[in-house]
Amino acid sequence: MLKERAICYYKKGCNCSQCILKAAEEEYCLDIPRECCKSCEGIYNGLGIGSVCSVLIGCIMVIGIVGKDVSFSRLDMTDRFNRKFGSINCGSLKRSPDCCDIIAGACDILEDILTGQAKHTKIN
Repeated sequence: MLKERAICYYKKGCNCSQCILKAAEEEYCLDIPRECCKSCEGIYNGLGIGSVCSVLIGCIMVIGIVGKDVSFSRLDMTDRFNRKFGSINCGSLKRSPDCCDIIAGACDILEDILTGQAKHTKIN
């Protein structure tokens, strides 16, 4: 399952956006270039200033890679993330020592969005 893979990568030292990309790569048999994951080093911790959560950014990156209706799906992802966690900003989300709850919840939303798209587009 996506969230278990993502949390495993997070606990192994990947940052918030990297763990989403790596988990999605395995879960959906994607070919994500190593440089793409490496580029996530520049966006974790809310772009380094507590701004937009990089878990959300990672999810939107996955939507862009596998999604059919990217414009709607990224807005849906952002809206649902905001409703679930009360913010999209990293600085406002930090309530526990790690981001595992946020990663798990975001993965649930992402899977739901991609499952809905799978009816129209083959993901695997």
